[in-house]
Amino acid sequence: MPSVDGLASGIKFNDIIDALINADRASTAVVEKRKATFQTRLEAVRSFNTKLLSHQLDLAALNRPALFNVRQASSTNAAVLSGTASATAIPGTYQFEVTSVAKAHQLATVAQPDSTTPLGAGTVSLQLGSGGISTIAISAGTSSLGGIAQAINDAAAGVKASVLNDGSGYRLLLTSSATGTASAITVSGSGALASTFTGLSTLQAASDAQVKIGSGAGALLITQSSNTFTDVLPGVSMTAGAVGTATMTVGTDTASTITSIKSFVTSYNDLVQFMKDNASYDVSTNKAGPLFSEGDVRNRFNSITQSLLTSVNGRPNGLSSLVSVGISIDRATGRLALDQGVLADKLATDADGVGRIFANGGVSSDSGVRFGLLTDKTQTTSPFTVDVIQPSFQPTVNGTADVDASTVIDGTNRDLSINVNGRDYAVTLASGTYTGAQLATHLQAVLDQKITTVSDKVKVGFTANRLALTGAVYGTAGTVQVAAASTANSVLRLAVNRTYGQDVVGNINGVAATGAGQSLAGIAGTAAEGLRLSITATAAVSGATLTVTKGLAQLAGERVKAMTDGTTGVLVQKQDSISKSIDTLTKSITAADERLALRRIRYQKQFQAMETSIQKSNSLSSYLAGQIKGFENAAKGA
Repeated sequence: MPSVDGLASGIKFNDIIDALINADRASTAVVEKRKATFQTRLEAVRSFNTKLLSHQLDLAALNRPALFNVRQASSTNAAVLSGTASATAIPGTYQFEVTSVAKAHQLATVAQPDSTTPLGAGTVSLQLGSGGISTIAISAGTSSLGGIAQAINDAAAGVKASVLNDGSGYRLLLTSSATGTASAITVSGSGALASTFTGLSTLQAASDAQVKIGSGAGALLITQSSNTFTDVLPGVSMTAGAVGTATMTVGTDTASTITSIKSFVTSYNDLVQFMKDNASYDVSTNKAGPLFSEGDVRNRFNSITQSLLTSVNGRPNGLSSLVSVGISIDRATGRLALDQGVLADKLATDADGVGRIFANGGVSSDSGVRFGLLTDKTQTTSPFTVDVIQPSFQPTVNGTADVDASTVIDGTNRDLSINVNGRDYAVTLASGTYTGAQLATHLQAVLDQKITTVSDKVKVGFTANRLALTGAVYGTAGTVQVAAASTANSVLRLAVNRTYGQDVVGNINGVAATGAGQSLAGIAGTAAEGLRLSITATAAVSGATLTVTKGLAQLAGERVKAMTDGTTGVLVQKQDSISKSIDTLTKSITAADERLALRRIRYQKQFQAMETSIQKSNSLSSYLAGQIKGFENAAKGA
């Protein structure tokens, strides 16, 4: 629309139109201000939700019993004896003397001018301790030192071979793959290789590790082939590194626990400060925060605080609340204060007790029925009754017949293929002569070397002259199968059908529960919904009782979830409600602006019509004035 800014009339019509439109838009400006208020409130709700989610993560970290059972093993002389501890380790201080460390047997052949010249065809016979004898055929073309080393390594006979140059010539170095006297190497050659394996040098004698506990006549001496001792102290793995003495102290590693608790305190205090900044009224400025009118949000946050200030059921009064572990609340500010010294002392004396304040827990009348976890849907008002009808077990491939008292493994019967949990593994047995027990030991060694995935590990058993393969995974998810085409199975004599594990079968409160492996879970709609148990019992269990309690992390977490849940959470619903209000106001503002735009066009048309009319009137007036002037001039001339 062209401008009509008073060319004829001298009136600034655009200014008048702007003034009229602005006057008409006063009500829309009120709506815009209201929309801005809603947008500020929406951002505050979103920010609060984000902070609550962060706090929820900190609560979840404290709801792990394992966090409070982290053990550490420290040594006064780690070069002599070092150690690591699991959650089952018992705190204490122990004195040790390492009198010998385990070493692997090392032998070297006589020197040869080079490592590439063939030495001639023959065989190499290898034996570790009293194990089976592996016989490796060497052709003339592969009989160099390098070729012999390759053949020995390919045979997987428990000996590692390499070639070294000591300055006087090249030697074949043989190293036992295991330490200890039980893995000492016996080697010989035949044919053209007989002299090569005669007169070998012992570079390192095989030796066992020995650790002494105590002193004098009553001292205990523990001897084993490995430098790692796993059964001396429960839950502690110790590694001998040198001869000497060392003191091993097993205790609770509180550093990670304290860090997690400090993070929880910090995130909670951040929430308190956020609520102070956004949900309170400042009397000095007479301004209210964007969440001041959200009374339900404030009330629900207060419920989180109340849950943290309660005492946990079933815990002794001296260790049942945050205050008992050095966490208090400032009544003036609402912030939590942590006395780290008190917390450290409590963790040092009873870390498990501290853990039961924060984390969920359960006490069972049967050691084979253990508490796993629970959710907000689990009812904890009364104990649960648990019946184990069928315990779980792992898949096992059994032997179909006895193995021979003396089994010869050669190129015709050395290959074995198995499938474990859906993955295929192929191994090759070392040629040699084995007793049944030796065959089981050798098969275990080659499977351990091939299968590195923990869940796919297979245990080789030998009972009543029959072999058996047992998988690591409990339940129907675990499978083991021997390939029927395996040449080694002609002497191993294992079943070739696929075998599955058994899931645990049981009831909770008389209602059939869901079993998966060793896990037994309560079903939806019952008091046990969300409850999960670990069933390690190996036989049926009848009437075991389990009392479970919710820790403070669970209690507070349930209230946080009620606010942050993506579907039913109060804050999510609040965001949806505010967003809808903003959308409604936006539509109202848009509609009003569209009406005002049309009104502006109408005003402009009206003022343009008036300006046009004035222009026409002015033109007619000028014409008439000219005519009159013409008449006057004509009259004067006459």
